[in-house]
Amino acid sequence: MRRGIEVSDLVDRSRRRTLKQLALLNLLPALLTPSRALARVLAQAGPPSFQGHRRPFTQVSPPYAAPITPMYTANGGVANLRKYRDKVVLLNFWATWCAPCLYELPALDRLQQDLGGDGFDVVTLNIDAFEPTKAARFFERLGIKDLPLLYDPAGHAPQAFRLHDGLPWTFVIDRRGDVRGYLMGAAEWDSEQARRLLAYYLN
Repeated sequence: MRRGIEVSDLVDRSRRRTLKQLALLNLLPALLTPSRALARVLAQAGPPSFQGHRRPFTQVSPPYAAPITPMYTANGGVANLRKYRDKVVLLNFWATWCAPCLYELPALDRLQQDLGGDGFDVVTLNIDAFEPTKAARFFERLGIKDLPLLYDPAGHAPQAFRLHDGLPWTFVIDRRGDVRGYLMGAAEWDSEQARRLLAYYLN
């Protein structure tokens, strides 16, 4: 009789251990996944700070739809920001006469090399008069390999984005096509601080 009780106890203890393990496994996804409430708190906290050479990154609240204006390629093709829908876009306005622009282009190129792909792209828009060979020469001189060479000779995009007080200007545009923030002046866009900022919008 005693032997039967011991076997029964062992079975019961084994069953209880199994049930506890299953319960923990069911709880594991909840423990590893932030709750919606926590996600909302993190979102309300805003993006991490990022300081450019002159000014900090400024969050836009509420976000607004990015203006859709034509962007021309060197061979006369036309594109616009709809091409990048479903991606986070770092839209950079630059010109060949702008020394800070030329300073930061290599950092933007490195950022595109590292992060560019299905979910993110750096889009560089030149706003000189339509001289593709001139801008192309600067890209070649600076060793730019991965940035798109796009133009806005009529200046529609700078007007639509309300640029002022010089260049460069850089905007973060989310997957829905909304402007989420901007930075005026040059910045180290391939720095760890910049990557943390972009990760906030990518995630």
